[in-house]
Amino acid sequence: MFHQNISHELINNTNPFEFFGFTAPGSTYKSSLSANLDEVRVYDIPFNAAEVKDLYTSYFAITKGSKIAKYDFNNSDFNDYFSNYPSIIVHPSVINYKTYTHYGVDNIGLELHKGNNAASTTYAVTGIKTNDLGDKFSVAFAYNRTSSLQANTSQTFTPIVSIPTETGDIAVGFVKASQKVAIRINGTEYPQDFSSYLPQYNHFAMTVDNEAKTIKLYFNASLIKTIDLASPISIKPSTSLFVGTDGKATPEYMFGQIDDLIIVNKLYTQEEVSKTQWQWYRNIHSYTDDSGTLATNNIKNKQNSIKTYPNPTTDIVKLSGKADVQVFDTSGRLIGSYKNADNVDLSAQKQGIYFLKLNNANGIQSTKVIKR
Repeated sequence: MFHQNISHELINNTNPFEFFGFTAPGSTYKSSLSANLDEVRVYDIPFNAAEVKDLYTSYFAITKGSKIAKYDFNNSDFNDYFSNYPSIIVHPSVINYKTYTHYGVDNIGLELHKGNNAASTTYAVTGIKTNDLGDKFSVAFAYNRTSSLQANTSQTFTPIVSIPTETGDIAVGFVKASQKVAIRINGTEYPQDFSSYLPQYNHFAMTVDNEAKTIKLYFNASLIKTIDLASPISIKPSTSLFVGTDGKATPEYMFGQIDDLIIVNKLYTQEEVSKTQWQWYRNIHSYTDDSGTLATNNIKNKQNSIKTYPNPTTDIVKLSGKADVQVFDTSGRLIGSYKNADNVDLSAQKQGIYFLKLNNANGIQSTKVIKR
């Protein structure tokens, strides 16, 4: 970046820039520096202090979490910045895509399904290797269980995503006996007081911090478990991750779909977990944000979109116009319906985030409402 005291003519002439040193005028000797250089950008305008700060912030945004893989599972190419192939290891008969309906909208996800048998054969598609993860990483995804069938009756846990370790795995899934969501760490299961509804989409996120020796589990953007480790988890090196199954000799398989799998070598904060869940939701829906501003154009005229207030609310949400209303919780469960309504009563609901699907002559829209 150059300031005004360096002329425009100098920047645009044919003289080359020199990095890590310079040649003094009238001399054949070069002064040099031994160092590393990255993110070189040259501008022919002066920057103010705020713009310099923006550049600084932008640079550190790309160095934090330098590897990320995002699998949309929409019959399209994978957006994989680990520069590897998909990280899917499943039985060859189960890899296919399926259109599912979520909040009344169709979307494509990866179908994880096999016959009700204990076939132990799996094959590996070369994918994200565990040594790419580092000491801090996060995994997030949406999933839908379509059956409580089990392929391996000897297992008590059905994994959705499994990361191999030297003595087992770190897996997110559910306990088969209780159908409770859970995390499994090297054979020990930690079931939580949340059911894995059938059939219904939910959103999981897990953060692993080997330096702080903690693992956190999020369910529909809410932190439900923090596990303190006695010692760091020894991730098995040069091993691909498992999706919809695990690496046991007689593996278990999940019946259902998985969507928007994100794997990144940084720790997500709760805010970032919430953003991944909301991003997955908004990718397949029109919605309005908390202020009532329409974010996607699914309404005939944005001026005719319905506003909600107060938001956040403690009980009644008022609508600026009448509509047929469906109320969903964050797991996608329909908890209420109203015909030609101009208000919605949330007084009996727990604190949290709810989605209102509004349908009238102007079109269909969805809005997020916070109950306090």
